[in-house]
Amino acid sequence: MTTVGIPIVSVLGAGVIASGMIENLQKAGIVVHGYNRTRSRLTSLLSNECIFETPRDAAAGALAVISCVSDDLASSAVWTGPFGAFMGMKGDAMALECSTLSVEYLEEWFRIADAGGIAAMDAPVTGGRTGAQKGRLSFFIGGREGELQAEIVRLLSVMGSRSIYFNERGHGMKFKLAYNAMGAAVIAALGESMALVKQAGIDSSAALEAYSCYGLGAASTKPKFMAAGDYGYVECSIGTLMKNAEYAMSFAAMADLELPVTSQAYRQYVIAADAGMSRQDVAAVHETVNSASIK
Repeated sequence: MTTVGIPIVSVLGAGVIASGMIENLQKAGIVVHGYNRTRSRLTSLLSNECIFETPRDAAAGALAVISCVSDDLASSAVWTGPFGAFMGMKGDAMALECSTLSVEYLEEWFRIADAGGIAAMDAPVTGGRTGAQKGRLSFFIGGREGELQAEIVRLLSVMGSRSIYFNERGHGMKFKLAYNAMGAAVIAALGESMALVKQAGIDSSAALEAYSCYGLGAASTKPKFMAAGDYGYVECSIGTLMKNAEYAMSFAAMADLELPVTSQAYRQYVIAADAGMSRQDVAAVHETVNSASIK
């Protein structure tokens, strides 16, 4: 699990968050082995010998295997099956699932890990592109403080500025879905607010300053992008937040709850995705207020 005393960490994925993780781990002197379905996305991050053809090979000899991928299907593809990461993990290596996934899938993921005698923990992240690049991610950990080995805690501190322990397996992911339900609703509501500001002819520079008074981060940072119609700098994409809201509603159904605000927000993201905005930043949901209405 080390190379001449240097720990090896395997990272599965090469998206915005995973790329930031890789860069910060390497800055800390940690050897990173990577796998991504599209190999070329890793070539600017890792040397050729550190990029592997299968998740199983990438996981071999690693102290920790970290997955940060798009959804349930992508997670299953990197962890399970004969070439999955679980097949390459040995000894006391730790599996950390940092993606945002459905509760139903996570339960199956734990079942497979348990069957293989693999230590596994949910640790979904928040912080977006900026947090990933600057090593300021927040981890929502489905376990108790003290359960993780000191080496794993250090890895988390390299990639993030905060780890919050939810004391029970799976509860980090469950909270992440609740957290994203809030985010989906807030940003959709902000899009409507900005549309009202524009329609009323309110001074945009004054409005942007005033939005910064609001406590929630998105309400302070997204208005400038909505005002400019600039959605190219992607902190979190429309497609990703739409998926997260869908998983949150599925979780709510399991708990026999209805989420009317989240459901309404979800429909806005569907409109945006159907309009070709799936890969744009979530701020683009603002465009749906004028282009289509929800009945």
